[in-house]
Amino acid sequence: MPEKSVVLKSTQIILNVVQVFFLFIIVGGLLTNIYNPGIVQMNRTLNFMATLIFGGLGFYIIILLQQVVKTVALKDPFCRANVKRFRAIGYAVFVVGVLITAINYPHRGDPGFQLIGTQYGGIGPEILIFILLGCFALLLSEIFAEALSIKESSKV
Repeated sequence: MPEKSVVLKSTQIILNVVQVFFLFIIVGGLLTNIYNPGIVQMNRTLNFMATLIFGGLGFYIIILLQQVVKTVALKDPFCRANVKRFRAIGYAVFVVGVLITAINYPHRGDPGFQLIGTQYGGIGPEILIFILLGCFALLLSEIFAEALSIKESSKV
């Protein structure tokens, strides 16, 4: 196996730590929902589902990123699998953004910066971050697809 750069080693360590952190978030969120439901400001069932969805999507994104880092460490980043991984990451980020916006909409009636505000709730600027990150991941999938086609055509 080729020698790994400091960036790859650091990225792998960070992704491993974040993966454990997401496991704690999922387990902690579920246990809070079961044993201390008074803390939660939303319906118990909705909170349970939101914890599983957000935690699951976050965990899924981390696994995909770990697989991308593994292919980079093996000096083969421009593969069809990475194109699919970046596309899946982009769509997952969009889903998380839409769900967070929907869940937070009724709670955004408080003062503060809002992109769209009504008497019933509001949409905060965090949706822009999710849109940009989702677009970035989808753009990376297209860049990797183009690099893969160049790589395959140069082998011929």
